[in-house]
Amino acid sequence: MQEDMNLNQLTFTEEFQVIDGKVMPSFSAIEGMGDKAAEMLEAAAKDGKFLSKDDLRERAKVSKTVVETMSDLGLLDGMPEGNQLSIFDL
Repeated sequence: MQEDMNLNQLTFTEEFQVIDGKVMPSFSAIEGMGDKAAEMLEAAAKDGKFLSKDDLRERAKVSKTVVETMSDLGLLDGMPEGNQLSIFDL
């Protein structure tokens, strides 16, 4: 399984950053994410790594659409959809 990128490296205030040789958007640059949601996501990321897309959505209180957009941008590559382990993940 591919490791998901470390979201706590992204920030609300900067427009773009270079992380691991990739140009990454700031949270506020993501389509559909308002300033408040971007701030909440940044704060939630500082509390530790997200276990899944569901965990991200719950802790950061962002919409499913925002999570799907982040996934489409490649920000959540390797991150499982839910918190449940599958026998195939072992």
